[in-house]
Amino acid sequence: MRSRTKLITSACAVFSLVFFAIYAYAQVTLEDCESAFSSSSASNSCGALTTCNDDEDLDRQCVDTSQQDVSVSNGQCTVSVHCARNNAVMHAPTHNSFTGTTSELSSLNNCDGSLQVADC
Repeated sequence: MRSRTKLITSACAVFSLVFFAIYAYAQVTLEDCESAFSSSSASNSCGALTTCNDDEDLDRQCVDTSQQDVSVSNGQCTVSVHCARNNAVMHAPTHNSFTGTTSELSSLNNCDGSLQVADC
């Protein structure tokens, strides 16, 4: 009888931990995702595609970092942005999509137009 009680108690504890983990995972909000990406270094050079406003007579594309497409689904954040390249005059910004946790989003770097969690 004692081992049966221990088994039931253990099963309840495991179920509670799994339920809590799923509940906490699902509680990620859009604001959490936006805040995480805004705190990343990539947010300084990644955003919506726009025409450059400069004195050059070129019809080249630039990045508007004030406009970033961030969403949340199933407890995961997704960011879809264009990122500036190291040589913006010669290379157009590249489109990137990244899906991950808020922790991963806050660690994103723009590595010559590519989003990476790791250092460049």
